Amino acid sequence: MDSSPKGPSSIHLGLKGCVGPSSNLIARCFYRLFDWVAWDGRIILLEKGIRTVPYGFLAVLFPVYLSQLGFDTVQIGIVLTLTVGTSAFYTFIASIVTDRLGRRRTLVFFAMTDAVAGGLLFISTSWWAPVVAGIAGNMSVGSGETGPYLSLDQAILPRTSDLKRRTLMFSLYNLVGYSASSGGSLLAGLPPYLGTGISGYRPLFLAYLVSGLLGMFLYSRLSKSVEQDPSKTSTRQVLSKDSRPIVYKMSALFSVDAFAGGFVGQSILSLYFFQRYRLDLTSLGLLFSAAQIVTAASFLLAARIAQRFGLINTMVFSHIPSNILLTAIADNLSRRWTCRHDSLI
Repeated sequence: MDSSPKGPSSIHLGLKGCVGPSSNLIARCFYRLFDWVAWDGRIILLEKGIRTVPYGFLAVLFPVYLSQLGFDTVQIGIVLTLTVGTSAFYTFIASIVTDRLGRRRTLVFFAMTDAVAGGLLFISTSWWAPVVAGIAGNMSVGSGETGPYLSLDQAILPRTSDLKRRTLMFSLYNLVGYSASSGGSLLAGLPPYLGTGISGYRPLFLAYLVSGLLGMFLYSRLSKSVEQDPSKTSTRQVLSKDSRPIVYKMSALFSVDAFAGGFVGQSILSLYFFQRYRLDLTSLGLLFSAAQIVTAASFLLAARIAQRFGLINTMVFSHIPSNILLTAIADNLSRRWTCRHDSLI
């Protein structure tokens, strides 16, 4: 099996060499499965998993936590808006300062902001703590991760595999993220078992703090090869003439998609189910964990489908079933409300 980033275009699933008693069994299996991924790529994948576990449970329980602190629906919406706005601001800042500070230092800094946010949530139950934490950190309030990590990680990932497996690398990156987020969503049901009232949230906030510290350590281990080539940073033309219209169209598409997705973000849905249907955190965790598993499974097929039908077609047409199902949920809720209203009349 080729141990360099260059080789066959599919994941090696053979587990030869992964059998037998050994304290390093897991490490050996991990290496054989991802031996086509360069060292920096493995660090990014590992940190992606560690980071998105707390993002998974925070997306579910953070609005519920705010509600139990006494925030009303409008105030919770404002906090979530500030959280998303901060992620967008961080992404903008990263695009400006990354080439000056270096990608490695920038990633370490953003991991530190997560540690600070986790520390604030852990040490204080005052109303200001979650507000400041939401602004300072990079918490995700949707089903997927947002913020500067995505742009920085994705700028590095193409260098960690050969050209033929680049799409596979991005699929693996998303697969790791959604799988870890699914596990995190399950953990959102733990607070009732970890303590009484809001004290049950503190162990998970501590885990968020630890994940930030681990992120600082892991990103500091990236090699110098992740940095931008100095000879390319002097030019002021970021986009070529051919790339500019494509990027503009993609940006417009993502803007519309993100705007609509903001109405049904995971935290918004979690709060809705909690207030409207009185679902507890355990039920919410199971619900959103299942949704994340389905999303993660789709990335197993994404690379092959993209090779057959093209990247754009795969990205656009894969949204159609999800949008139909989302519309069906709204229609079902509307019909239930109408039937209940008619029965009262």
